[in-house]
Amino acid sequence: MFGEGHLVTLRAVLPIKAGEHITTCYTDPLWGTASRIAYLQETKYFTCSCRRCLDPTELGTHLSTLKCQKCRQALVLPLQPAQADSPWECRGCGQRLTAQEVERFISLIGEEIINLERDRVSDCEILLQKAGSLLHPNHYYMLDVYRVLCQTIGADGAEASSGEGHKPTAGLSSLPEILIWRKQELLFK
Repeated sequence: MFGEGHLVTLRAVLPIKAGEHITTCYTDPLWGTASRIAYLQETKYFTCSCRRCLDPTELGTHLSTLKCQKCRQALVLPLQPAQADSPWECRGCGQRLTAQEVERFISLIGEEIINLERDRVSDCEILLQKAGSLLHPNHYYMLDVYRVLCQTIGADGAEASSGEGHKPTAGLSSLPEILIWRKQELLFK
Protein backbone atom coordinates (compact mmCIF):
# COMPACT_ATOMS: atom_id res chain seq x y z
CA MET A 1 0.00 0.00 0.00
CA PHE A 2 2.77 2.41 0.89
CA GLY A 3 5.86 2.72 -1.24
CA GLU A 4 9.19 1.68 0.10
CA GLY A 5 10.54 4.07 2.69
CA HIS A 6 7.12 5.35 3.79
CA LEU A 7 6.46 5.09 7.49
CA VAL A 8 3.13 5.40 9.27
CA THR A 9 3.09 6.41 12.92
CA LEU A 10 0.04 5.79 15.09
CA ARG A 11 -0.35 7.37 18.51
CA ALA A 12 -2.70 6.08 21.17
CA VAL A 13 -4.69 8.42 23.38
CA LEU A 14 -4.33 6.01 26.30
CA PRO A 15 -1.53 3.63 27.27
CA ILE A 16 -1.87 0.18 25.65
CA LYS A 17 -0.56 -2.86 27.48
CA ALA A 18 1.11 -5.70 25.58
CA GLY A 19 -1.57 -8.08 24.28
CA GLU A 20 -4.42 -5.64 24.97
CA HIS A 21 -7.03 -5.19 22.24
CA ILE A 22 -6.92 -1.96 20.30
CA THR A 23 -10.35 -0.53 19.51
CA THR A 24 -11.75 2.14 17.24
CA CYS A 25 -15.13 3.83 16.96
CA TYR A 26 -17.05 3.19 13.74
CA THR A 27 -19.97 5.40 14.75
CA ASP A 28 -20.68 8.92 15.89
CA PRO A 29 -19.43 9.03 19.50
CA LEU A 30 -22.44 11.17 20.45
CA TRP A 31 -24.96 8.45 19.53
CA GLY A 32 -26.55 6.45 22.29
CA THR A 33 -25.76 2.77 22.72
CA ALA A 34 -28.90 1.50 20.95
CA SER A 35 -28.16 3.63 17.89
CA ARG A 36 -24.50 2.62 17.81
CA ILE A 37 -25.30 -1.07 18.15
CA ALA A 38 -28.05 -1.00 15.51
CA TYR A 39 -25.75 0.81 13.09
CA LEU A 40 -22.88 -1.62 13.70
CA GLN A 41 -25.13 -4.65 13.24
CA GLU A 42 -26.58 -3.25 10.02
CA THR A 43 -23.36 -1.97 8.44
CA LYS A 44 -20.49 -3.93 10.01
CA TYR A 45 -22.35 -7.14 10.93
CA PHE A 46 -21.17 -7.38 14.53
CA THR A 47 -22.39 -6.55 18.02
CA CYS A 48 -19.98 -4.36 19.89
CA SER A 49 -18.85 -5.52 23.31
CA CYS A 50 -16.57 -2.64 24.27
CA ARG A 51 -16.66 -1.29 27.83
CA ARG A 52 -18.85 1.65 26.81
CA CYS A 53 -21.46 -0.46 25.01
CA LEU A 54 -21.68 -2.88 27.95
CA ASP A 55 -22.00 -0.14 30.58
CA PRO A 56 -25.60 1.09 31.14
CA THR A 57 -24.27 4.59 31.94
CA GLU A 58 -21.98 4.58 28.86
CA LEU A 59 -18.90 5.11 31.06
CA GLY A 60 -20.71 7.76 33.09
CA THR A 61 -21.69 9.91 30.12
CA HIS A 62 -25.41 9.00 30.38
CA LEU A 63 -25.90 9.65 26.65
CA SER A 64 -28.93 7.33 26.58
CA THR A 65 -30.21 7.69 30.15
CA LEU A 66 -33.84 8.57 30.81
CA LYS A 67 -35.47 10.09 33.88
CA CYS A 68 -38.09 8.01 35.67
CA GLN A 69 -41.60 9.27 34.97
CA LYS A 70 -43.02 7.33 37.92
CA CYS A 71 -40.83 8.33 40.88
CA ARG A 72 -39.41 11.46 39.18
CA GLN A 73 -36.18 11.09 41.13
CA ALA A 74 -34.09 8.28 39.68
CA LEU A 75 -32.56 7.29 36.36
CA VAL A 76 -33.85 4.65 33.95
CA LEU A 77 -31.13 2.53 32.35
CA PRO A 78 -31.02 -0.60 30.20
CA LEU A 79 -30.36 -3.82 32.10
CA GLN A 80 -28.25 -5.25 29.25
CA PRO A 81 -27.35 -2.27 27.03
CA ALA A 82 -25.70 -4.26 24.23
CA GLN A 83 -28.92 -6.20 23.61
CA ALA A 84 -31.50 -4.39 21.49
CA ASP A 85 -34.43 -6.04 23.29
CA SER A 86 -33.14 -5.37 26.80
CA PRO A 87 -35.67 -4.08 29.31
CA TRP A 88 -34.93 -0.78 31.04
CA GLU A 89 -35.31 -0.24 34.78
CA CYS A 90 -35.55 2.72 37.13
CA ARG A 91 -32.68 2.55 39.61
CA GLY A 92 -34.94 4.07 42.27
CA CYS A 93 -38.44 2.61 42.18
CA GLY A 94 -37.71 -0.44 39.99
CA GLN A 95 -40.29 0.38 37.31
CA ARG A 96 -39.49 -1.51 34.10
CA LEU A 97 -39.98 -0.48 30.50
CA THR A 98 -39.66 -2.71 27.46
CA ALA A 99 -37.15 -1.85 24.77
CA GLN A 100 -40.10 -1.09 22.47
CA GLU A 101 -41.59 1.38 24.98
CA VAL A 102 -38.25 3.16 25.27
CA GLU A 103 -37.86 3.23 21.49
CA ARG A 104 -41.34 4.76 21.03
CA PHE A 105 -40.64 7.30 23.78
CA ILE A 106 -37.31 8.31 22.23
CA SER A 107 -38.85 8.44 18.74
CA LEU A 108 -41.49 10.92 19.90
CA ILE A 109 -38.83 13.23 21.33
CA GLY A 110 -36.77 12.79 18.16
CA GLU A 111 -39.74 13.87 16.05
CA GLU A 112 -40.09 17.03 18.15
CA ILE A 113 -36.43 17.81 17.58
CA ILE A 114 -36.78 17.24 13.83
CA ASN A 115 -39.78 19.61 13.77
CA LEU A 116 -38.04 22.20 15.96
CA GLU A 117 -38.10 25.73 14.58
CA ARG A 118 -34.31 26.01 14.66
CA ASP A 119 -34.10 29.77 14.26
CA ARG A 120 -36.29 30.48 17.29
CA VAL A 121 -34.43 30.64 20.60
CA SER A 122 -37.69 30.46 22.56
CA ASP A 123 -38.75 27.22 20.80
CA CYS A 124 -35.37 25.66 21.59
CA GLU A 125 -35.62 26.68 25.24
CA ILE A 126 -39.16 25.28 25.52
CA LEU A 127 -38.05 21.96 24.03
CA LEU A 128 -35.05 21.84 26.39
CA GLN A 129 -37.33 22.38 29.37
CA LYS A 130 -39.77 19.69 28.20
CA ALA A 131 -37.11 17.15 27.23
CA GLY A 132 -35.14 17.96 30.39
CA SER A 133 -37.97 16.53 32.47
CA LEU A 134 -37.75 13.26 30.51
CA LEU A 135 -34.06 12.84 29.68
CA HIS A 136 -30.76 12.99 31.55
CA PRO A 137 -29.06 16.38 30.90
CA ASN A 138 -26.32 14.54 28.96
CA HIS A 139 -28.73 12.53 26.80
CA TYR A 140 -27.75 12.71 23.12
CA TYR A 141 -30.99 14.50 22.23
CA MET A 142 -30.38 17.09 24.93
CA LEU A 143 -26.86 17.65 23.56
CA ASP A 144 -28.32 18.11 20.09
CA VAL A 145 -30.75 20.79 21.28
CA TYR A 146 -27.98 22.50 23.33
CA ARG A 147 -25.92 22.67 20.13
CA VAL A 148 -28.82 24.04 18.06
CA LEU A 149 -29.64 26.63 20.70
CA CYS A 150 -26.02 27.70 21.03
CA GLN A 151 -25.79 28.15 17.25
CA THR A 152 -29.11 30.00 17.17
CA ILE A 153 -28.31 32.56 19.85
CA GLY A 154 -26.77 35.51 18.04
CA ALA A 155 -27.27 34.10 14.55
CA ASP A 156 -28.41 36.67 12.00
CA GLY A 157 -32.13 36.36 11.43
CA ALA A 158 -32.81 34.37 14.60
CA GLU A 159 -35.25 35.69 17.13
CA ALA A 160 -33.91 36.19 20.60
CA SER A 161 -35.66 36.39 23.91
CA SER A 162 -34.12 38.28 26.79
CA GLY A 163 -37.16 37.92 28.99
CA GLU A 164 -38.45 41.25 27.68
CA GLY A 165 -40.06 40.01 24.48
CA HIS A 166 -38.64 38.95 21.14
CA LYS A 167 -36.43 40.89 18.77
CA PRO A 168 -34.27 40.00 15.81
CA THR A 169 -30.54 39.98 16.45
CA ALA A 170 -27.65 41.21 14.36
CA GLY A 171 -24.94 38.95 15.71
CA LEU A 172 -23.35 38.65 19.12
CA SER A 173 -22.56 42.35 19.54
CA SER A 174 -26.24 43.26 19.78
CA LEU A 175 -27.23 40.45 22.17
CA PRO A 176 -28.57 41.26 25.61
CA GLU A 177 -26.10 40.23 28.31
CA ILE A 178 -28.45 37.50 29.57
CA LEU A 179 -28.24 35.74 26.18
CA ILE A 180 -24.46 36.07 26.04
CA TRP A 181 -24.32 34.33 29.43
CA ARG A 182 -26.78 31.67 28.20
CA LYS A 183 -24.67 31.00 25.10
CA GLN A 184 -21.55 30.70 27.26
CA GLU A 185 -23.37 28.31 29.61
CA LEU A 186 -24.39 26.13 26.64
CA LEU A 187 -20.84 26.04 25.31
CA PHE A 188 -19.65 24.40 28.51
CA LYS A 189 -22.41 21.77 28.84
